[in-house]
Amino acid sequence: MLLAALIVLSVVAGSIAFTGSTVGISDGDVSAEEAISPTDPGEDSTVTFSFNYSFSNVDTSGTTTLELSTPSDFTVESTTASMTNASGAVVQQASVNGNADGIEVTASPSTSTVYLNGTVDITTPSVDTNTDADIDITGDDGTGTGTLTETIIVQADFAVSDVNAFSPTTVDENTDNKYTINYSFTGVNTTGTTDLSISTQSDLSIKNPDIAMLDASGNVLDRNDTSGTTQTVSVSSNPPTDVVYVSGILTVASAPVDRDTTSDITINGTDNDGDDASKTEQFTIENTALTASTVSSFSPNKADEQTTNQHAFNYSFTNLSTGDTTFELSGPSGSTITDTDLEITDPSGTTLNATPDVSGNSLSIVDDTGASTVYLVGTVNLTSPEIPEDQEDKTYDVTASANDPGGSASVTNPLTVEFVGGGQPGDPELESAIQYVQSDDTPAVEVAFSEDVENFRSNFELYVEGEGQLTGGQVQVTSSEIRSISEARGRAVIVLDQSYSSSMTLQLNSGIQDTDGNVLVSGDTGNTSVRFAPTSVAANEDVTAYQGANVSIVASASNTGVVVEGTESDTDDYFFDGSTGTNSRIFVFSTADRNAGDYEADIDGEGTADITVRGLGLAVNIDDRNVTNLQALEGTVEARSGGRPVRLEFLDENGDPVDEVDDRIVSLSGQGEHEFSYDLESLAAETGEYLIRATDTTSGVSVESDTVVVREAGDTEATFPGGTITEARGDVATIPIELANTREATLTIGGENLGFESNVTVRDDDQDGEVTVYFNTYAASTASEGDLGSNNDVFSVGDDDEVVSSDVSIGVSNLLDAESYDMSVSAEGRETDVDLLVLEPRDTTAIRTWTAPQNRYGDLDAAGDVREGDGGWLTRTDEVAVGDTVVYEIQASGLEGPLDARNEDTVTSEFYDFANGSESDPAAQFAVAQENPGPNQNPLLLRLNGSNSRVVADSQNNSYYVVTRTGADGPSAVEDDDDDGAIDPGETDYGQVSTDDDLRASFTIFGDDENDLDLTTDGDDEVVETTHSLTEAELSMSEPFNVTEVSGQEVFGEATVAPGTEIRVRVRSGDNVRPAFLKTAETTVDGDGQFLVTLSFNDTSPGDRYNVIVDDTGPASELSVEGTVQPVIQTPTTDTPAETTVITSTSTPTTTTSTPTETTTSAPVTTTTEIPTVRTPTTTPGFGVVAALVALAAAAALALRRE
Repeated sequence: MLLAALIVLSVVAGSIAFTGSTVGISDGDVSAEEAISPTDPGEDSTVTFSFNYSFSNVDTSGTTTLELSTPSDFTVESTTASMTNASGAVVQQASVNGNADGIEVTASPSTSTVYLNGTVDITTPSVDTNTDADIDITGDDGTGTGTLTETIIVQADFAVSDVNAFSPTTVDENTDNKYTINYSFTGVNTTGTTDLSISTQSDLSIKNPDIAMLDASGNVLDRNDTSGTTQTVSVSSNPPTDVVYVSGILTVASAPVDRDTTSDITINGTDNDGDDASKTEQFTIENTALTASTVSSFSPNKADEQTTNQHAFNYSFTNLSTGDTTFELSGPSGSTITDTDLEITDPSGTTLNATPDVSGNSLSIVDDTGASTVYLVGTVNLTSPEIPEDQEDKTYDVTASANDPGGSASVTNPLTVEFVGGGQPGDPELESAIQYVQSDDTPAVEVAFSEDVENFRSNFELYVEGEGQLTGGQVQVTSSEIRSISEARGRAVIVLDQSYSSSMTLQLNSGIQDTDGNVLVSGDTGNTSVRFAPTSVAANEDVTAYQGANVSIVASASNTGVVVEGTESDTDDYFFDGSTGTNSRIFVFSTADRNAGDYEADIDGEGTADITVRGLGLAVNIDDRNVTNLQALEGTVEARSGGRPVRLEFLDENGDPVDEVDDRIVSLSGQGEHEFSYDLESLAAETGEYLIRATDTTSGVSVESDTVVVREAGDTEATFPGGTITEARGDVATIPIELANTREATLTIGGENLGFESNVTVRDDDQDGEVTVYFNTYAASTASEGDLGSNNDVFSVGDDDEVVSSDVSIGVSNLLDAESYDMSVSAEGRETDVDLLVLEPRDTTAIRTWTAPQNRYGDLDAAGDVREGDGGWLTRTDEVAVGDTVVYEIQASGLEGPLDARNEDTVTSEFYDFANGSESDPAAQFAVAQENPGPNQNPLLLRLNGSNSRVVADSQNNSYYVVTRTGADGPSAVEDDDDDGAIDPGETDYGQVSTDDDLRASFTIFGDDENDLDLTTDGDDEVVETTHSLTEAELSMSEPFNVTEVSGQEVFGEATVAPGTEIRVRVRSGDNVRPAFLKTAETTVDGDGQFLVTLSFNDTSPGDRYNVIVDDTGPASELSVEGTVQPVIQTPTTDTPAETTVITSTSTPTTTTSTPTETTTSAPVTTTTEIPTVRTPTTTPGFGVVAALVALAAAAALALRRE
């Protein structure tokens, strides 16, 4: 009997319900061998879950898919899980599915029971409360499907957040403020007690709180409604839900503050498992502003200047903060407070403080009054200040102020100080008159007198050269020329409508008098020049002035000290200590003789002004300084600033304006230039010398042109002052031309009968009456017939002149022949002089080799350097040490043209272009080749070019120097495959010349077989050669090198490096020598390849060992040899007495004296003999053979004596 059964198994949270069949997976075939774990992961975290599920009744005939699926807000990161069979063998590794919300594995199992087991990393979502999540484990074998669902609970984090925004966030100081509190705590552990609290900072307090803890349904779990004041309110309970609230009402008392202050309230919670959550709310406590007001004004509110008066007052201050407050009463600057009778009182009149500190024009009281409102009341004796010279009265502020920890407040009352006039003894005098620019950019003239004057307004006149009278002078002027006039206390200011750079004159009349009726001194009436100083600057300002301008340094009071000094290296040699002067506020700083740069003006009591002096670059350039009275005088005025107005004046030889010629006001272009012209014929200018003066009308900077000579109109002329010119073919002929009454001339060289003709027109730009023309006879051989233009290789002139045009009317195809060529010069189309240009045959004479020290390579960049080194550090040689400098001197004429070498130029690129030898139809070749390449080897050629050598011309002496280096810093070498002495484009095999190589330097001017230039006389090649060998750079000395223990010891050796190489010799004592010594000296290698220094060894001892170390500034390696100090040889003398005194009788015609002879014989004397060193090295330098034998004998004798 076949029994079929349907089994239903329900699974809830791990229980299984399945309906089984004998074939294919069903729900009942999925079992948890090891349920997924953990089941309570935290929110928003990546957790590793482990599991093992079995699947039975698997149909093994096909593929089976096993899956583990999560909700869509979960993310599966990775897995180690796999499908295994009944024996535990891995059938297939599982992988994360495409949605990253599960894992899956598909395989064809061989057993009917398989397993899905291992681990999976899953990131959980964020949740507000603990949340259930289902994990589905599914198997599908194609015949049936079975699923098992596991439930996990995602744990919410313990956190706090506001339900209602915290408010208010700004409160006044010393106030009670009500807050409605509502904050939620989520992720609460419900297995035990949770504590919630609200706390304030220590300077705040909570009054009469009413706070409760509520569960998620709003049920009250705990309440705190304690009466009184506290800083922390707490509630506590074991909540039934994982969300609770702290809610209620708080009254927070704000603290008194000195300034706006930020304070905190903290909401905190701790649940059963120890998690903490807190939130801090901030609010601002605002300080109530301090205020000041006047109860009774400062009285009296008027006073004469520099008088002492008693003044009463009463000021109130409210909203004072706690702490020290400074109360202050300040009078005008320049005033003085002396006696006081004042106090600080409270509103009831109680005195709080009555002891002020008085200093100068102010008094102060510092006190912590403890009151919110106080009064500063009483009297002071105040001496009023002196008012400014240009005012009859001035109103000042008297200020009462308070400054407490929370802020400050002040109130001001006016005090008017009036001038009290008074005359000075004697008549008033004029001090100065200066045109300047005021702070509002209006030009003005300041007139300063020695004392206060009256009637100025109606007793002056102003004149400007070329402008006439500016004012009628009888009444106040309101014309467009003068805007206003002010006068006060010895200083008058005339405000002008515009600035006048022309000469200005002030005329004063006798109606000007002081307040006592004394009239202006007679010497000051009449005309006075007004000084022009249009660039103005005051304290704490900066200004730029052009060199030559006057700068007005403007003070705020008269007779103010001013110190001006330079502040940088170009200006710091200038210093001046002065003042604005009596009743003047202006100090004039003249920049005419000052260097460009920065200056600083210290204005006494006011601050400093910075002045930068720059060069305007104003210049007048005359086109032709030699003109006739029928021509125009033309030129250009220029400056480094465009658009500036400039006045031009036509001056005679004395520098005075010519009456018949009006001044001109011109404006420079945007490029800073203006071309001008004076028609001398229409001006009827007389012969003589003239000049043009240009004045920048804004700054007053003025400059004059060079002198222009105006002659009677006559014949123009151009001449050859030097006579016949002689040069070699190919050289550059220097042809001077002198000009008279013209700036242009045309030079013609050759003629039809000579087979060559060329013309050049030149212009004398520097107007010195001479133009030197340079004619390149080599370039002429290749110049095409026709126009050459103004810039070409055939003709050139000096930098101060120009080529206007040139041409070749009859051309040649090779080098101009040795011949005498006609020369003529014309002016204005008229031939005015003739002469000859003689071209002689050119030749190639010699080539020589020189050497110089390695470090002299950079010094050889001009022919003068070669002459300087000749006979010293530059030496003729046939041996060059590897690493030293080598110089090849080529002596040849006719090379100036191809090398464009007129004087002592550096012509490196031109030389290698001319003498590369590898071009088609080469003109010349310079090569340095290896002489001894070895069997079956191509010779090496040095690749010389502008990067590893230079060529210096001494064209006056027909000498050209190729300067290069040997060794690593010298040119590389290339194999000369075809042995033609030139580096051809295809020759690229590199090599290296080295020690013991012989080199041949050759210079060739090719004949007719190579080119059609006809460079040689007979058409054959001209070749000169020189050879030298390369030697190793080294230093040598004899070893051991011994010296004697005396002074004047010569230390010497030999060197292969170039003569002139610097040598340093050091003699250092051995390690165990005491006292140690170090002796040094420097010398150079001489022409014989030797070096020598002299050292003193008289402070050493015999037997002292030492090392001699020698190094050079060249390529040789350092040399070290050893030596020993030798003793001085002491030799005894013979028994001859060292000292003998003989007394003999003497006789005279009148007296005879007989005295016995006395003889004194001393003991033998020892004589010290210094053994000199010798220049010829021996085995013991400084200690010769004879000296050695003597030393041995002395040593033997000494040994016998000791026995």
